[in-house]
Amino acid sequence: MTYTLLAGTASRLPIESDADVVALVPWTRDPDVCLRQIALEAILERVDRKPGGETLPTMHEPDSVDFHEILGRTRQWLQKNGIAASPRVFAGMGFDAQPADLVPRAQGRWQEDMTRRNFGTWLEVTATELRVTAHHATPDPVWPDRTWTTTLGAVRVDKRDAFVIEGAGIEVASGHPDSSPQRRTYLLLPTSHDVLWIGTPTPGQQPRWTKLHRVAVTDGSTASAGRLVSIRTRRGHPRAIHATRSPMRSFWFPALHCIAIACATLSCASAPPAAPQPRPQP
Repeated sequence: MTYTLLAGTASRLPIESDADVVALVPWTRDPDVCLRQIALEAILERVDRKPGGETLPTMHEPDSVDFHEILGRTRQWLQKNGIAASPRVFAGMGFDAQPADLVPRAQGRWQEDMTRRNFGTWLEVTATELRVTAHHATPDPVWPDRTWTTTLGAVRVDKRDAFVIEGAGIEVASGHPDSSPQRRTYLLLPTSHDVLWIGTPTPGQQPRWTKLHRVAVTDGSTASAGRLVSIRTRRGHPRAIHATRSPMRSFWFPALHCIAIACATLSCASAPPAAPQPRPQP
């Protein structure tokens, strides 16, 4: 099914008022990717889109930055318009984060997926330090790995609920012949227990985000202990955390499914008919 058909499906949902947006939010975390996309498109018909539009296909991935930002804008829009929503509607999204939440949520080791690349970002967060490594899967003697270490000092939370580490202390690139002290600012945005995004802010532009996965450990202790092992990513998506059942909710389920099935039927009907097969002779 194409994004155009899903957007058309979203436009036909019977949304009668702004309050109906609350009933759509739980569907954005449904296991079915089509239902997630339909719910997001319907929400974005009411909630302002970001400048430049949303990003496909990552906007419907529950652990993506785009998904996190859409639900964050939705929550702010509901609050601005005085529309009440149960805390369960946005449970687990990490909204209203505080600087003190950084270590409990991000402590451990994280790695970028380097399946098709020879280099990537490694991150280790401890109770006192942040270590970022530019790592090569195949060692390169000309360009060895570089590690920048920052003391966790001045930490704040920005409007997207990302943790901002503003160069507290001096960062030293070690292992490189041209190492020199530097100062940097990092953005850390955990979007699930096993996924964290690291970014660098650029004035007047959107941050450049890199997706990291939590690294498994061999001794079963904390994620910051043990040796680095293969990244274990989860296939599929977490089941939706639904809001309290209501008459509106009992209506959305058949409505979404009926429209999705109708679109699927329409797309199948539009396909060219198969060539007739000759009947066997008796």
